[in-house]
Amino acid sequence: MSDEQLRTDEDVEAILRLAVQQSSTSTEDLRSRLTMSAAELGISEEQLLRAESEYFREKEAARLREEREAKDKIVREQERKGRLWRVFGGIGAAAAVVGVIALMNTGAFRGGSFFMIIIPLMVFKAVRPNRHRRGS
Repeated sequence: MSDEQLRTDEDVEAILRLAVQQSSTSTEDLRSRLTMSAAELGISEEQLLRAESEYFREKEAARLREEREAKDKIVREQERKGRLWRVFGGIGAAAAVVGVIALMNTGAFRGGSFFMIIIPLMVFKAVRPNRHRRGS
């Protein structure tokens, strides 16, 4: 053993965890060792079973939380891409209308003033923030 002293329960738990991970044992052997270790520490079998079920409940809750966070991240990314496409779509539509107006104002066509009202409305619709967010 080294000259360092164990200072906390976390030190003991970490060392035991590493020792168990390094040994190759069966599930029954691990169960037996857990029960014996608990008995040596003065932990009743009932307390051990409660702690075990709480551990697995917390582990499952953490897994579900991670899954939910991953799904939320995907949804946020899809919403961001959707907003980006709407902005570019609106800008593209406005650019197309400007092109049509330019063509209409050259030569025989002279009716572009109507489109000069529509363009700012299209751009505003495309770039305004989304007011209806899901899950907020």
